Amino acid sequence: MSEARVGAEAGYASSATLDEIASWLRTRRRVCVLTHAKPDGDAIGSTIALVRTLRLIGGSWADPAHIKAWYYGPLPTWTKSIAQSDEFEAVSSSKINENGVEDTEPDAIVVLDTGSWNQLESVTPLLKGREDRTVVVDHHLDGNPDVAERRFIDAKAAAVCVLVAELCRLLLERESVSKLPAGVAEPLFLGIATDTGWFKHSNVDARALRTAADLIEAGADHSRLFRETEQRQRSGRLRLVGRALSGMELHLDDRLALLSVAAKDVHETGVGLGDSGGLADYALAIEGVEVAAVLTEVEGEGRPLTKISMRSKSAEDPIAVNEILTAFGGGGHRQAAGARYEGTIDEAKKELVRLVKEALS
Repeated sequence: MSEARVGAEAGYASSATLDEIASWLRTRRRVCVLTHAKPDGDAIGSTIALVRTLRLIGGSWADPAHIKAWYYGPLPTWTKSIAQSDEFEAVSSSKINENGVEDTEPDAIVVLDTGSWNQLESVTPLLKGREDRTVVVDHHLDGNPDVAERRFIDAKAAAVCVLVAELCRLLLERESVSKLPAGVAEPLFLGIATDTGWFKHSNVDARALRTAADLIEAGADHSRLFRETEQRQRSGRLRLVGRALSGMELHLDDRLALLSVAAKDVHETGVGLGDSGGLADYALAIEGVEVAAVLTEVEGEGRPLTKISMRSKSAEDPIAVNEILTAFGGGGHRQAAGARYEGTIDEAKKELVRLVKEALS
């Protein structure tokens, strides 16, 4: 796998192997690790695993303060049970900008789980002009090749943690992923588990399962991870789920389900935007529903803005939701994609019904 040069589409494709990226990173002392806004389990798992790996290989000269993950947007409530407080920090314009990271010029910038400018707006001032020292490792179909000179893109990987597990193995010069330190293996397992819906989604394949098995052998405590991330839901989240389900709309002969999350729902249930994840899975459990979309009202933008998260049900020929959402400048995977729509939730619903109708026909 580490030697493969796999890509998704013209332009956004691999330009380096994982071996080449590992060799280059091994000599870097000040590394800024980034991911997409509102990071999920795969984003957090991959970035924390890489931070820990780079600190391990750094030895006596590595200053932990200069090898850190930076996040933008709401974090999952379980983040601090997975990552140590000195391993990550929130992005702010005073700390990450065109002058570097905390006024220090990074030797390397690593972007994981995205390669799209749309998902890197908060760190664009840092990235622009530093393409020669930036690496992207991603498993999405869509991205911008000018984000980084060194890219490893494998859209067939179930999670970016599958790829980062191999990168960590190469960096630490271990004979197999099963020999990784437990502290590196655990966040990697989390990323694979969460991006596959705890091994329920259609993206599960033999490679993901083999990697997960190796990570358990390396010491990942899968029971603890499930307990910390899936069995610590706040009561407010369940109330939010109830509101979204009670207002669910079915369209196109019940083949399309639409769920809405208004800003007032978030406020009144006392949760954060990070608590709205996974809502589409409830709708996809309905017989006959082929596509589900969750539309969330975004505040503080000065204009109506709706975040769209879309999934399609596993089938012989599943609906390609990433293609549907290209109309809004979005993208992602064939059966899981997202976008931001400039308009209200009701306006976004009308457009989605039209676009899905075209896709179904």
